[in-house]
Amino acid sequence: MGGMLVRLGISASALLLAACSPAGTPVSVLAPDAAADAITAVAELSPDRVRVSAGGTNGLVRQATGGAPADVLVTSDKDAMKAAQEAGIITGEPVTIGRSRLTMVVPEELAGSIRKLKQLESTDYALVLCAEPLPCGRAARRTFDLAGVQPAIDSYQSNSSQVLAAVSEGEADATFVWEVEAHDEPGLIMAKVKGGRMPSTRFQAAALTGSANPEAAERFLQMLASEEGQEILAQHGFRPGD
Repeated sequence: MGGMLVRLGISASALLLAACSPAGTPVSVLAPDAAADAITAVAELSPDRVRVSAGGTNGLVRQATGGAPADVLVTSDKDAMKAAQEAGIITGEPVTIGRSRLTMVVPEELAGSIRKLKQLESTDYALVLCAEPLPCGRAARRTFDLAGVQPAIDSYQSNSSQVLAAVSEGEADATFVWEVEAHDEPGLIMAKVKGGRMPSTRFQAAALTGSANPEAAERFLQMLASEEGQEILAQHGFRPGD
């Protein structure tokens, strides 16, 4: 049947309510921006119709907790899934569908220019980061703190798409996002940098207790964990989940 992707904004719940009907409802998957394209690709293999709605992980958990009609929740870090578990909105154990490591991203013309985290203490480089409530923002801050580096941060943005756009458009020289977010970004490269350890995160999926399609939700979870599903996720930059 295949899947379709919707990018969620502030009216996400309204979009979902408008899209779903009592009969013939597609499997509704709430997925973080970082994984949305990959999950949409997996959905193309599904025997069910699948609707992938993308947004920030924390916002998706809030929407699901608030009763937004959905069948499957995907998160980009364990804290978000733990919050969903504590809220009692998921059923069964979450499935780890893949991992991703934090990486520094720079424009191609700066390849090799920033070799150490310590260099980012200088205002010679414009550094833009995700805001710290976001998983990639917290991971970047943890990386700098553990390395004893005080970066000169030019600005914070509200999602990874915005920080990547800032680097791509020449407004910033570097940023830090998950590898899957920078995968195949034109004009940008994932650069290795010394002086710090890059953390990794687990992307997890679980069926929601309020699902109108529990059997289809379970089928989609199995699809994500299947050999075919894992191959597609790997093509989109995911590391194995185990």
